[in-house]
Amino acid sequence: MPEIGYCGDDCNICPRYLAAKSSSKARLKETAAIWRMLDWGLYDDTLEEFPCRGCGAIEVCNLGVRECAMEKGIDSCGQCADYPCAKLEKVFEKNRLEAITCRQVLSAEDYRLFEKAFFTKKEKLDEINKKAVN
Repeated sequence: MPEIGYCGDDCNICPRYLAAKSSSKARLKETAAIWRMLDWGLYDDTLEEFPCRGCGAIEVCNLGVRECAMEKGIDSCGQCADYPCAKLEKVFEKNRLEAITCRQVLSAEDYRLFEKAFFTKKEKLDEINKKAVN
């Protein structure tokens, strides 16, 4: 499992990925409830379909980022010569709006976890890009 996803999400602290790794149905249910509360999908999915197994396990990325990175043979968008592209700028804007919603809906503790896992992707990718360019 990579340290971060193609789009900059930190898989190592992602609640959904950690719940899947734990194999705890209770933890998966709790995490799925948060996803529903945030309107992040999971309406028709069963609990068995909910666990995240990382970018490599999905067939289609809703953001289109995975396919692009795989086509270019890179591990993250930060390594791309075209970083940041228009597609990723849309991801960052969507992410900014999601952070506002999460701050309003989640507990302070949960928000801090989500912030580290999801809402610092631009900073993570900027750092990767800086190292890739130098």
